[in-house]
Amino acid sequence: MAYVSTRYFGATPKVTTERKNFGDVFAFNNFKKVGTGTWSVTTGFHHLSRKPAELRIYVLQANSDFVNDSFHLELGCYNSCLLLNKPLDGWIRVARVISPGDADVLDAHARAILVGWDLEVEDHGRLWYKFELAAHNSSNTQPELLHWAYAHHQKMLQHAEGKTRIAQNLSSSQAPTKGHMHGVLGNNWLLHAELFEKTNALDFLPAAQPSSERQRLLRQETRKTLQELRKTWRHSMFKSDFYFSGKGFQKVAMVCLLAEQLLTARERSLCTSWLSRGFEPLGCDERSKVSSEHVRCIISRSKTDKVSSQCAGAPGGLFYDTDWGGLPSRVGYNATWHSEPVLHCMLADFGNSCYNDHHYHFGYFVVTAAILAKLKPEWKNNTDFVDFVDGLIRDTSNPSSHDPYFPRFRSFDWFDLHSWSRGLAPNPEGKDEESTSEELNLHFGIHLWGKETGRKSLQQLGATMLAMATTTVQEFFLMTEGNPHHPADYARNRAPGMLLQNKAHYATYFGKKFEYIHGIQMLPLSPALMLARSPKFNKLEWSEILCNLPLALTDRWTSVLLTGNLAMFDSSAALERLQKMHPKSMDDGLTKAYALYWASVQPASDGNWTCGQPFFHGPRVCPAGHYRAGAGCLKCPAGTWNNLTNQTNRTASRHGTRPDLMERLGIRCMGFRRHDPGDAETMEAFEELRLEIESYFDAVQLKMQRLHMTMRGHRHKEVPSTESEAANNMLASEPIALVDYRSHRSKEEQVELGRTIERHFLGNFNSAKGMDIRLHGRWMELSTRVGDDTQLKSVQMKQNNTNRFSEFHMDGTSAFHPGGNFRVAWDMMGLFFLSIDALMLPLSLAFDMQMSTDNPGGVLLTIFFWFGFVYWCSDIPANFNTAVYRQGRIVETRRLIAYHYLRTWFFFDLGLITLDLISVSTEWSAAGDLATLRSLRVIRALRLLRLLKVSKLKTIIQEMVASTGRSGVVFMLAILNTAILIMFMIHVMTCVWYGIGRGSISSGQISWIDISMATDVSTFTQYMHSLRYVINAPSPPLVAPDNLIELSADTLANILGLIVLGSAVSKISQALADMRANSESDDRQRREIRLYLNSQNAPFELVSRIMKFVDYRLEKMSNISFDATLISKTLQTELYVNQRNAFLVQLPIFSLAQAVYPDVFADLCACLSKDVFEKIESVYLLGSWAKGMVMTLSGTFTYSEPEATALSIEGTAWFEEASLYVDGMLHNSSLATKTFGETFLLSGEDLVRCLIHSPGCTRMFLEYARDFVANLTREKADPFIRDTQMKAGEKACLSNLHYQELYQDPRKKLENIHTASWVRGEALPPLSSEQEEAGLLAGRHTRRASFFGGVTRNSGKQQEAGSWLMRRQESFGSANENLRIQASVLSSEADREFGLRKLIEAVMETTSEAASKTDDHPEASCETSASLGGFFEEDQTLASRIVSAIPELDKRYGPYILFDQEAERGRAESSCISLLALLGKHFDIFTSPQPARQKLLQRQWQELLEIVEWISPTQEQVHGVLVLLAIRGIVKAKAVTRQIPKPHRRPERAITFLMECCQQAVPSATHLSDKAMEVIKSALEVHETFNLAQMLQGENVPGSVVKLKELIRDAEGEEALRNYMLFLLGFMSGVSGGEGSRFMNAKNAEGFIAGVRMLQQLTSSTPRGIYWGFLVARADALEIPRETAEDFALVRLACLARVQDPKSYVHLRSAWDGLGIRERDLLMDHFLADGMDQRAYVLEFLPACVQNAQQNKVIGLSLLLEVLVDIICNLHPAVASSPAGEDAKIVPCNLSDLAEFVQVVKNRFIFRTCISRARLRWLGDRLTLEMTGGNWARLNEADSDTTALANTIKEISDRQRELESRLHRNEGPYKLQRVIC
Repeated sequence: MAYVSTRYFGATPKVTTERKNFGDVFAFNNFKKVGTGTWSVTTGFHHLSRKPAELRIYVLQANSDFVNDSFHLELGCYNSCLLLNKPLDGWIRVARVISPGDADVLDAHARAILVGWDLEVEDHGRLWYKFELAAHNSSNTQPELLHWAYAHHQKMLQHAEGKTRIAQNLSSSQAPTKGHMHGVLGNNWLLHAELFEKTNALDFLPAAQPSSERQRLLRQETRKTLQELRKTWRHSMFKSDFYFSGKGFQKVAMVCLLAEQLLTARERSLCTSWLSRGFEPLGCDERSKVSSEHVRCIISRSKTDKVSSQCAGAPGGLFYDTDWGGLPSRVGYNATWHSEPVLHCMLADFGNSCYNDHHYHFGYFVVTAAILAKLKPEWKNNTDFVDFVDGLIRDTSNPSSHDPYFPRFRSFDWFDLHSWSRGLAPNPEGKDEESTSEELNLHFGIHLWGKETGRKSLQQLGATMLAMATTTVQEFFLMTEGNPHHPADYARNRAPGMLLQNKAHYATYFGKKFEYIHGIQMLPLSPALMLARSPKFNKLEWSEILCNLPLALTDRWTSVLLTGNLAMFDSSAALERLQKMHPKSMDDGLTKAYALYWASVQPASDGNWTCGQPFFHGPRVCPAGHYRAGAGCLKCPAGTWNNLTNQTNRTASRHGTRPDLMERLGIRCMGFRRHDPGDAETMEAFEELRLEIESYFDAVQLKMQRLHMTMRGHRHKEVPSTESEAANNMLASEPIALVDYRSHRSKEEQVELGRTIERHFLGNFNSAKGMDIRLHGRWMELSTRVGDDTQLKSVQMKQNNTNRFSEFHMDGTSAFHPGGNFRVAWDMMGLFFLSIDALMLPLSLAFDMQMSTDNPGGVLLTIFFWFGFVYWCSDIPANFNTAVYRQGRIVETRRLIAYHYLRTWFFFDLGLITLDLISVSTEWSAAGDLATLRSLRVIRALRLLRLLKVSKLKTIIQEMVASTGRSGVVFMLAILNTAILIMFMIHVMTCVWYGIGRGSISSGQISWIDISMATDVSTFTQYMHSLRYVINAPSPPLVAPDNLIELSADTLANILGLIVLGSAVSKISQALADMRANSESDDRQRREIRLYLNSQNAPFELVSRIMKFVDYRLEKMSNISFDATLISKTLQTELYVNQRNAFLVQLPIFSLAQAVYPDVFADLCACLSKDVFEKIESVYLLGSWAKGMVMTLSGTFTYSEPEATALSIEGTAWFEEASLYVDGMLHNSSLATKTFGETFLLSGEDLVRCLIHSPGCTRMFLEYARDFVANLTREKADPFIRDTQMKAGEKACLSNLHYQELYQDPRKKLENIHTASWVRGEALPPLSSEQEEAGLLAGRHTRRASFFGGVTRNSGKQQEAGSWLMRRQESFGSANENLRIQASVLSSEADREFGLRKLIEAVMETTSEAASKTDDHPEASCETSASLGGFFEEDQTLASRIVSAIPELDKRYGPYILFDQEAERGRAESSCISLLALLGKHFDIFTSPQPARQKLLQRQWQELLEIVEWISPTQEQVHGVLVLLAIRGIVKAKAVTRQIPKPHRRPERAITFLMECCQQAVPSATHLSDKAMEVIKSALEVHETFNLAQMLQGENVPGSVVKLKELIRDAEGEEALRNYMLFLLGFMSGVSGGEGSRFMNAKNAEGFIAGVRMLQQLTSSTPRGIYWGFLVARADALEIPRETAEDFALVRLACLARVQDPKSYVHLRSAWDGLGIRERDLLMDHFLADGMDQRAYVLEFLPACVQNAQQNKVIGLSLLLEVLVDIICNLHPAVASSPAGEDAKIVPCNLSDLAEFVQVVKNRFIFRTCISRARLRWLGDRLTLEMTGGNWARLNEADSDTTALANTIKEISDRQRELESRLHRNEGPYKLQRVIC
């Protein structure tokens, strides 16, 4: 640029120079004004050139016009700076006047200010530069832009259209490395590259063809190459890094092109298969098929693939980098483990990980891909392949500004018109270009790729870039005779080596050999290379330099030089040498076949060249005092010297073209910058001497300036007349100490990590009073094992069909539990109908009973049949809906249930129902038909098969009886079963015997019925006769002698009777024997205990108690011992769940765990340990350590608390839940038994052990534990009494995210809330009083008796009905319905105004009248105050008026109450009251909550009123801010945040969402005007950007003020700032609640007022001035020093430590002085970093860390500062190694984990070394310090000999280091020793 321009926005410009005052020559001389807004000045001597420079300085307005005469530039700083007399909203421009005639041209175009430019690339190689100029005054004609242009620009501009032209009468300017630049006039440049037509016509191979005699040679050599590649193609293409692998890919690709031209189709196919397999996975069976797995070995492989045969040797893989938008290599990226991560990144994969040389590396792959697409067109359809190649092009040369994933043209510089290397790694000499030929290869590849894929725009882009770059290479890189851009001596090198932006170095990064320097400009061989390297240049380079090199035929570089130079102007000579070379001696990117082909198509030699004398003959290094001259060395002239012993034109720097410097250094060719080892010491010594001299003059000058300012301050110091005046005079200006500190602090200085020594540490000088309740360390350790982003996927587990232990509900959608009450009742009903069938079916068959209404038997049979028929038909769907057991696990999936039923009882049940239907239909159609009656009898007989289901029901009954756990009941059931079986057999035999008798009569024989004369008696009498015959067996029956059937039946009946009777006797005997054995076992144990007690001489009373307890234990425990190996672990766990869940689910969090994580709940049931206590035995005692949570199981207990009546508790109750979560808890109550009792115990360790394998459940319990402990802390009562714990547990569970996700409270749904109608009483409140009494508002209305209500154990699976969760959900049913009806009624109602607007109007009008009255009559001020007081007391208090005017603050049904945010409601109310009190100027109301000793001072009150006056709020502003203050706390409720969409969940955005989308919940928002809504939005936007509270305690930095300033400038200007100030007044006043302002007392108001005063100057002062001006005010208020930079670091630390008085500052200073020099230096750098020029770390929660360290007597502030040093030193590499923070000036770091850790750690050594076990993790754009389990596990570790020894060794080491620091410390004012972290 011709000018250096700076834009000022209300700041006062200051112009300085690096030139120093030296004797009588000042930094600025001959200063004068030469025109309107124009000054001329001459600078002093430069420390290198020693020549002055003439400058032109222009001062312009924002519209580009010169400023008027009221602006003056003045000399200052002892003629070392220029100062403008007042702030400027405009431009300062500085231009260098090289010759006297330049001034007129510069003045004429000074008003054309370049602020931006755009680029357009058109067809046919046309390029537009479209410059954007600053805004100008339309009344004045704006001049054309004056801009510098390189030589190649000037050549291309010769073909441009329009008015662009070279500026006349303007001297040229010397560029650092590209020669002279000339001024060009014009607002648009059009460049045209003549080479475009040639580049656009390029093909894969050179256009020429080899002669026929050479084709045979080439064909033969190509076949040899193919044979060699059969073995080595993989090794050639996979070289572990992208550079050499890319060379290998293109090497094979060029052979494939030769095969296509010279060989057969089969050979060509073989070669392309290797090329294909280079991209696709190795070992793929379908080689010819284009699969979706292509390019895996290149783009998606990981580091572990190095040992895989599939991708052996392939590069480390690419990945998409979201920070920089590119595809870097995985190797070396983000190497934070490395001691030098940037160096490692640059060395690994040739810096590809740092984006270095991408245009070199990826060019090879792009060319190869184009060749593959040409040879195998099907690859064009492979999207993975095409996307991969497009990704490489987008990474390096993305042309689109709309591409969100890659930047535009990462490598190509469209002004220099070539690419730059270096990537992300910094270099003081700028970026560089080393291999121009490889850059051209990329452009050539893009051109070919666009051509092959049919994308013309891409093809022309590649051709245009190739044409531009080729022109640039020929102009600046390939130096021909008479090259005007480089000195003649340097131009004779012909190749520049490395051309950097500020230096030209005749070398390469990998060596200084001539072969390297020249050869790197020649590879790879492509048609593009032929355009850049003309035969004329090649001949010149070869004849002057390369021909003199010893080019051995075994050297790989020889093949490069022969093909890349000699062959291009003498192909015959090159062919001759190449044919003699072995194929393995070729470059790794070149084959002998292609080398010969390349030489064969080049033009023949003209024979007109000879190898000349090398100019570098002679000594390569000249001695000291001599310089290089041709082939020898000459002595330096008198008075000059040469520290740089020049070696053959190696290096040229940006100073190299200044003749004066060349003369002073004795260097004739250029100002070389040497890097040779022999010169390094000389240069270093010279540089040190120069710096020492400069530092001396700096120190003298600084002391003079301080003395001058001190004297001036004493002369002009004014003492304010009042404190108020002093406050008003607070100026936002940066202290001079910090200006000096910042100006003398070198940007290269970094701070070293110095380990601190053991010192005295501060104790608890600000310790908090009261009970310290902390979360146990085991929970903190557990929190490090699960991430914060654990999803709630497992919340849906309630609907998961694979739950092992979940309960099944009668909700119409879930299956019946096979052991549930419903299924048991259903089966009992089935047993009843089976019993009826067992009784009636034999009777109906034997006595031929029919269903009818004629007789009682028929009626009874009809009733039982139809009832049974309905039941058995219903039993089929019931079975389809009954869960089943499968492999010990319960299954409720409908498909599996149906499958199980179909395989077991379905067809049997269906067949029996079919028989019933057939029976009915047959009976109705019989009508006396004998045959039909016989078939009916058979069908009835078959219905007896239903009795087989008795076995199933028998099993169910036995399991039910066994579940009672009582052996006597089991034995009685066995006897009852036997008796029922005997009775059933007797009944069946009776019916059979009667049926046989009837059969005999029917056959004409004499039957037993005839003999008994029972033929005509009643049916019952006949049954009794038959029964008597059966039970009288085995007596001889009365049967006819010839009736064989009856005789046989009698015999069989006797045998069957004996069998049944014998079996029954055996079963009864076995049951009696079992009972006797159990009794004997109990007696044996009693006897053994009694004998033991007798042997111990135990007293009678003790023996009696022990034996009673033994009897109880034997009764309870005798039947629960079993062999655990008999059942699986799963069944054991389910058994525990069945036995224990009824007790555990009474607790809210465990009830929730059962519903959400049933597997974890099952493990918790298994972890319960059972204890049995005797009468009057203590379960735990007051004052003892709590081991865990206790739950009563059975018995009666006595619970007692200090100073409270003892309570009697029966059934299930739980105690000391806090012991699961709290660290070191003592029992605050006692629990003892009245009777024998049983309890369960759950310890914290067991709870954590169950949770550790379930991240989701762990997060749930962690959230619950934190809320539980927080609720205990907030309780005013004793936190460890049972009432408090139960309330805290229920509130924590209700606020748990898992609970809210599963069981959303209908009262808290935003769409159900109608605040306005509830408050007015127009509708029912959310809950009725009965529901409140039921416990729905547990936090406020739960009755004490309900806490101790017993719970009896329910049978079956319905125990869950008694759980806390089920009880709560049942009670929500009516409330939900009430809300639903209510919402529908209120949906059409419009909210009416509550009177807030009227209240504001009254306050504002009264205040205005009072103000005017006071102005007119000052003596009326007392009356004004009284009138205002009367106005506010009209409705008792201002608080009541506020609550009635803002429904959200209602104390009954407002949203704060609904969401359990009473504290936030108090803050909101306090904010509104305080703001109105300020507006109404009512001091008494504002200060009513403040203690008398801390009450706000009248001076401070007046300052607050002055701030209000400065804001000058309107009614709309007040209305909007009051509504904002009233509703802002609502969004802090998790129940509210959860219902807001994720993008709007930030507090400021959530408030806007509520006002716009949920106005029925915040009705005050409905009455806001558009202006008031804008006030709210602007205040929220500012609050989201800048937090004043952070500034008040020193957390943020000046860079934060910059963001605020930019926001204010971009928004509504000062209006937005005033809105924010008004909001701050109310917000900060209400921080501590109260009916007034409890927070804004005399102590806190001082800092707040100072902060607001600084922000008032936001638009007129600098960010540094505002920030440090506030800290100056704080230092003055605390009366602490603020003279030096170290003092200001301590002032900021004092704000962080919340120091309130000088005494506390003394403790702080003591801790600071206890640190070492290096530690203080590092902390000073940290606390003084501004986030603007230097990177600043904002350590969030650092104030909490400081406060907790002060309260922890073991740690103290001094040790915390030492740990803080470790943190800062770890932040440097963490940020440097991550792209997320590399460019960030402000890096937030979350220290919340450290704040918790420092509060509870008990060991100094553990805390001192905690950072070594911590880790830093990026979360978005901020860092988080995680303490990890390694720290939390050692939380309570005690001091030991090892830690004491470690502390002693560290103390000795630190003292030694401190001594060394003091000995080597530079005591200059700011030349402090800095060391690297």
